[in-house]
Amino acid sequence: MTSAARNAKWVLGLLVGATTVAQAQLLDFDSVCPSPPCAVGSLYAPSGVTFSPTAAQIVAGGTGGLTGVVGGPHYLLVGATGQLAITLARPATFYAIKLSRAAAASSPVTVRASILKAGQEIGAANVTLNEVGTWFELAWTNSEFDTILLQATGSGDLSFGIDVLQLGGTCGGFADVQASDLFCDAAEWLANRGVTLGCGPGQFCPSQSVTRAQMALFMQRLGEALTPARVVRAASVNNGVFLTREYLCQTAPFMVVGGDRTAVVHGYLNMSNPSAPITLSATLAYSLNGGASWHGLSTGGRASVEPGNAESVSDGGIVDLAAGRSYRFALEVLQTGGGPGVIDTDVSCRLFAQIGNAQ
Repeated sequence: MTSAARNAKWVLGLLVGATTVAQAQLLDFDSVCPSPPCAVGSLYAPSGVTFSPTAAQIVAGGTGGLTGVVGGPHYLLVGATGQLAITLARPATFYAIKLSRAAAASSPVTVRASILKAGQEIGAANVTLNEVGTWFELAWTNSEFDTILLQATGSGDLSFGIDVLQLGGTCGGFADVQASDLFCDAAEWLANRGVTLGCGPGQFCPSQSVTRAQMALFMQRLGEALTPARVVRAASVNNGVFLTREYLCQTAPFMVVGGDRTAVVHGYLNMSNPSAPITLSATLAYSLNGGASWHGLSTGGRASVEPGNAESVSDGGIVDLAAGRSYRFALEVLQTGGGPGVIDTDVSCRLFAQIGNAQ
């Protein structure tokens, strides 16, 4: 991870009641959800954080009478059952979180934050959310934990909002690597790419020697991590109808893990034997929400074809991919000519994306 990327993802936070400064991972619920609502799902899984239930919604400011408080208006809304589990891939040593009662809650809501390690509760804290427009903070700094379980109590609707979630402790979750160590960035970079997760849970063992067998495994994993990915999708549509926009050759979602990347995308469209003269344009697009909405990444190509003939059109484009987001690519096809009614034509297309190494 570059210094700029690291500085963008990590901050130095001073916890309320704590006397030491610790490195913190900040989840603000804004950057991963450009067009709320979004199910939180596994959006933060690449950074080692998962949420349950996964259907909990990241929503826009004003939903439930609340407004996000850091970096933008979005926040996570926990539903009427008032329960949420936040699970970490590696142990942390502290958290800080802001909570507020949603307007739908029928009375003041008390939230118990249980701190778990390997399924066992090692500590807990309570906060009573009396007001809709006020954010209350909970913080923990003590022994290592891997799960935060939030459970609201009260009567009726127990929905509440979450914002400004900070998690962390030592560098990259390794208890024996400090943020001030010169190799902190390198240890975290290797862990993020699966080259090594250390010598044991939460341990990097920086002073231990590496055997030739371990080196061989590290080199193999590093090569796999740095090999550009190629996502290919071919499709055939016979007697297709193109009266409005159609998205052909959609790829499966590609989750960007580790660092930011760049994708070079190419699409090819072949058409033949229309029942009337038509003109089709082909433009590459990408989606951040599984295909619910699309963004163009090229100027597009265009070709016309007469009955009994065949033509082809291709297009290419480049798009920067942000770490922690899932991308789906497609070829957008639009009919811009031809007679009225249904236009029959045989169409086939091919699409591939060459995705570069993590930066």
